[in-house]
Parts: sequence; structure tokens; C-alpha cells
Amino acid sequence: MFSFLKSGDLKLDSIKLSDMQVHIYGDAAVVIGNSEQAGNFLGGPIAAKIIFTDTFIKQNGKWRAVASHRSVAP
Repeated sequence: MFSFLKSGDLKLDSIKLSDMQVHIYGDAAVVIGNSEQAGNFLGGPIAAKIIFTDTFIKQNGKWRAVASHRSVAP
């Protein structure tokens, strides 16, 4: 995603996060939630509502993102 932002192919006007839940399992954590976003990708509109899951691990006292998944909400 960051390469799309740097290139200008993905332009986000706003992101609103909601219904987030954090589940911690020792040195791992899973965050689930919803987002509503506005913007465009390659000139076309992006999906407005997304369901996401992000996975983090704790290394050397800092949380590090290791996986991310996004799906268009029904």
C-alpha cells in the first residue's frame, strides 16, 4: 500500500476507524475493525466500507506489524 501512496496511484481523502477490537496473545496481537474511507485508486473511486484484520508481534519492546488483510464490507 505504501508504494501506491508514494506513487500517487492511491489518494486517500479520509479514513474513519470504528468497532476496533484488540486481542493480545503474549507477544502477539490481532486488531479487527471496520473503516469508512474516501479517495481514489488509479483515478477510480475506492470501496467505501472495509473490514480489516491486522497482526502485530512484540520485538525488543516494540510492536511491529507483520500481516494485514482488508475486505470490502458487504
